[in-house]
Amino acid sequence: MYRKIIISVIAAPLALGCGAQQAALREQAERASAERDSLVAEVLASAALINQINVELSDLPDTTIAMTLETEGELTAAAQENEMALMRIRGAIKALGERGAEIHAARQRIQELSTSRTQLSRQIATYEATVEELSAAAERREAQYTTIIAQQRDMIAQLSSGLDTARAETERLGMENTLLADSLALIDVARNTVYYAVG
Repeated sequence: MYRKIIISVIAAPLALGCGAQQAALREQAERASAERDSLVAEVLASAALINQINVELSDLPDTTIAMTLETEGELTAAAQENEMALMRIRGAIKALGERGAEIHAARQRIQELSTSRTQLSRQIATYEATVEELSAAAERREAQYTTIIAQQRDMIAQLSSGLDTARAETERLGMENTLLADSLALIDVARNTVYYAVG
């Protein structure tokens, strides 16, 4: 019974504390997982955009062709195409710059997630160590109380045995007192007896 009380006294606050900490860890892990999924989606979108820009750049007209054109109309058309190509290139450069910044930000967030995951791992290891320490302490307490209870039972058995011996001795002395009282009564009767001489 003492063991159950001790274990429940130790386990109740531990369970409450671990439950709250476990919920906080679960919430952090869920946030980290959602953040990771978001980062993967961003990186995939960046990869798709980069592929698209690469295709567009490869579709641009060859600039060496403009050097071989001879008529003014051909040169004007080529100049216009080159202007449009230049605009597409500038748009691609701008998009790549924005994507580069987003990828850099994603890399930093990944590093933060790694740090957060490392901190979570450390925190979990700390909680595991705490649980092990508390379990060991509870087991030590259980052993101490088991020893104390065994000693108390031995003492109770010894006291009970001593009490039985004392009762037996009391009964024996009571019987001796009764015999002595009877003997004294007989002596008094004998002393007080008067003998008459008939004669």
